[in-house]
Amino acid sequence: MTLLYTYAFTAPDPDARLSWADLVGVGGAPVRPLPLGDVTAAVSDVPERVFDETALRRRLEDLSWLEATARAHDAVVQALAAHGTVLPLRLATLHRDAGSLRASLAEWPDLPARLGKLTGCQEWAVKIDVLSSPDAVPAASAAEDGRSYLRRRHAQRLGGKAREAAVAELERRLPQELAGVVTSVRALTPQSGALARSRRGVNLVNHAYLVPQRHSEQFHARVEALAAHLPDGVAVEVTGPWAPYNFSAP
Repeated sequence: MTLLYTYAFTAPDPDARLSWADLVGVGGAPVRPLPLGDVTAAVSDVPERVFDETALRRRLEDLSWLEATARAHDAVVQALAAHGTVLPLRLATLHRDAGSLRASLAEWPDLPARLGKLTGCQEWAVKIDVLSSPDAVPAASAAEDGRSYLRRRHAQRLGGKAREAAVAELERRLPQELAGVVTSVRALTPQSGALARSRRGVNLVNHAYLVPQRHSEQFHARVEALAAHLPDGVAVEVTGPWAPYNFSAP
């Protein structure tokens, strides 16, 4: 028995250079197009014993399986995005069969219009980190008296507050300064815990922007201009382009 795993929706006629035969999805399953009228779904048949509700709940707690599945899912989405407009779906979007998937499209009455809004656009991420904590003050040395240590600690705390204030001001200004070069913005939860292990500091701002490709240079130039006025100890990171995961929800 199998279930239908859906990776993304695309326009009904993707780029002819896209080779469906070369697409491999989760668990090594081949990916195929499923025409649905005004859109096409990229789908795979996956074993029910692995992806039914009970098995999936257990497997999602297996980090190695989860990582491999997420990478395979994203590889399909990125391959589709390289050849046209794509509306990516969340990990493990499953239906009983093609008929069940078709019936679920009632929840997406504007699906063709949503795909149209994503045409020619890419997602870019802007993250702002404070690189050092104001409380990370080395202990007083034997040659330093208590008063000097307290002055140094106070100065570092003031510097930390100044950095946080600068980040808050930039977060407020970003949507205004980028108006006209971005189509949409999503303010995401700052990364923490396992998601933040590779970061250089404390992540305070985590934004996703939908940017028309024709405006990508302007987008980068404006972000760089704003970042140039930040104090030391604050870092702005721009990553992408990505498939528009954060702009695909119904």
